[in-house]
Amino acid sequence: MEQPILKSTPAFDASLERLFSFTYIGNQVFSHRFRVYNNATNAVVYDKKVESFQMEHTIPAATLKNGILYRAQVSVFDKNGVESNLSQPTLFYCYAIPTLQITNLTANQIVRSYGRNSMGIFMLEMSLILFLKYVESVLNEEKSTYLWTILVDIPIRKVEDLDFERFDRYAQARSTYVYTLTPLPGNTEGNMNINSVKSDFDGMFIMEANQGFETDLEISVETQRNHPSSVANPLGGKYPFVIYNSEQNYDSGSATELFALRNVESCNWDFDQSFTYRNQLNDFLANNQPKFLKLYDGRGLDCIRCRWNHRIGK
Repeated sequence: MEQPILKSTPAFDASLERLFSFTYIGNQVFSHRFRVYNNATNAVVYDKKVESFQMEHTIPAATLKNGILYRAQVSVFDKNGVESNLSQPTLFYCYAIPTLQITNLTANQIVRSYGRNSMGIFMLEMSLILFLKYVESVLNEEKSTYLWTILVDIPIRKVEDLDFERFDRYAQARSTYVYTLTPLPGNTEGNMNINSVKSDFDGMFIMEANQGFETDLEISVETQRNHPSSVANPLGGKYPFVIYNSEQNYDSGSATELFALRNVESCNWDFDQSFTYRNQLNDFLANNQPKFLKLYDGRGLDCIRCRWNHRIGK
């Protein structure tokens, strides 16, 4: 029989019951067996077989203990009682739900709050992982594989760390991106917070991971596909042979544009004050780092090596 897949679960309070879900591709499932191990000692702390067509299992309240890292696996049975292999293990923590207690109030004392709700913050040391799932581009109807790609790992050690801002500078125009922000306490994946974003812009951007330059003035881009080959003319032959000696298949080209300083407030170009800005651009292009060039029409080009000519402009 095939191997079932046990879905991951975020940390939960062991004093409450918890529902686990799994999937299985194969014959009809007539029953399943759910096992939980103490991950530190490998001791089996829960082992139960359930007769059910449903691919889910509920661990009763107070079965496990808080403050422990556990490992769960599941196997399924067909109508003949044949058991499948165990699923790959899923790790999860059990933690007590925090309570907020105020112990210094006297009888009949009034506490005024200007918010509608009071909330206590309980934090573990963890990370927030920003993932990119796939890109749907208007230039290409095909989507890439539905695999998450890590964009950034954000350590969370204190409440202030939750106030952050991150940029995906490689997002191309005319494309829809799907992102998820996922907590990762103790290397255990929490619930995914998924959202999609339509990326669109004017002009041209030359980007690195942490900086970039943009313009929409006098843009011209020419590209060509390179697939090296050689032609052999055999003696006495009627037709030549085309020989491809490598698997190289890449684009190259050139881009010309006018860069100038843009006033952030008015969005107007300040040509008189652009000399320093273009010097910064020259330093950027000469720092020996690969670049990514993205255009308003959705094209994106990797720039391994940059050559440039300085244009004074207006």
